[in-house]
Amino acid sequence: IGQSICTMAGVGLFVIVCLGMVVVAGKKDDQTETIEQLNQTISEQSRRIMNTEGQLARYKRELAEATGKNEA
Repeated sequence: IGQSICTMAGVGLFVIVCLGMVVVAGKKDDQTETIEQLNQTISEQSRRIMNTEGQLARYKRELAEATGKNEA
């Protein structure tokens, strides 16, 4: 009886450890996915900023041409 209780306790502990490892692996996957989403968002925002800077440069040139100033 004592040996079977130890065996059951050992198996139970093993199952708990395995479940814990699965939970940790799942959290890492979630974190990796979140990081990838953040990186994608940052890339999109960087592209938007670059496009906006390009538009501003064009507007500045057009304004300089329209007002006769060559400061662009």
